[in-house]
Amino acid sequence: MTTKPEGLSVYRQSERFAAGNGDVELLSSDGVVFKVHRANLASHSAVFPGQEMATNGELVPLTESSEVLGIILQYVYPSPPCQLDALSFGILIQVAEAAEKYQIFAVMEICRVLLEIRDYQEHPLEVLAYACRHGHTLMCDRVAPLTLAVEPREALRVLGPVHFAHWMLYREQWVAIRLSLPTYMDHELEYIKKHWGPCDQRWEQYQKICKEAALRGDILRCLREPDVFLAGVVAIDLTDHGCPGCTEYWDERRARLRRQVTQVRAFSAILPV
Repeated sequence: MTTKPEGLSVYRQSERFAAGNGDVELLSSDGVVFKVHRANLASHSAVFPGQEMATNGELVPLTESSEVLGIILQYVYPSPPCQLDALSFGILIQVAEAAEKYQIFAVMEICRVLLEIRDYQEHPLEVLAYACRHGHTLMCDRVAPLTLAVEPREALRVLGPVHFAHWMLYREQWVAIRLSLPTYMDHELEYIKKHWGPCDQRWEQYQKICKEAALRGDILRCLREPDVFLAGVVAIDLTDHGCPGCTEYWDERRARLRRQVTQVRAFSAILPV
C-alpha cells in the first residue's frame, strides 16, 4: 500500500489529469493524484512506467509537487501545454530538474534554453548546479564566470560537495590572478627617479578600482575583462609628462593580465570525464 505523504490525511484528484480510462496513478509530494495513460508516458519519457511495469493498482509516489507534475504531464498529451517562459525561475528550475529526471525530452530542451538565455545572469549559481548535474558543459562554461562573486559557503550549499570541489579549482585560477595584481609598493620602477602627477593619478585610480570591486565582492569577475578593468587607469594620459616608464609599465601590466585570463581553464575542463 502506498504511504500517504507526511502531514496529509487525504488525497486530492487532479482536475486536468483524471482520465476515466487512465491505467496509472501518480501521486505528487503534496498529495495530488494524476490519473494518466501509460502509453502516453512511455512514448514521451524514457523513465516513466510503461506497459511492462506493473503497479498492481497502487499509486506511484513521486517527489515532485503537483504544480511541477501538472506542468510536465501537459507535454505527454496532444493538447496545448503551458508556456514555460511564463514560469518564475523557482518553478522553472524545478520543472527542468523533473524533466531531466524523467527524460521528457521536449521539456528538457525548452527548460535548458530558457535557463541559458533568460535566467543565468540573475541565478548563475543555481543554473550552474543544474548544468553540472546534467552534463550541460557548454552551459557550465558560460555560467561559471558569473559565480566568481559567490561566497564559498553558499556555493557549497547549492552545488553540493562534488561540484563544489570543481568550482573551487576553477575559482582558484582567478584568485591566483588577483594575488598577482600589483600594489603601490610593487611598482617595479625603482630605476625611475622622478614621477609626475599623472603617474600617481594612475595608481590612485587603480587602487580605487580595486577597492570598489573588492567592496562589491566581484573583483574576480572584473578580472575577466582586463581592458575594461584597467580602462580608467590607462585613460589618464602620461605622454605629455615625460614618464615613458609608467606608460610601459601599465601597458605591460594590461598585456600580462590578458595573457593570464586566456590561460584560465574552462569550468568543463576541470569536471571529471
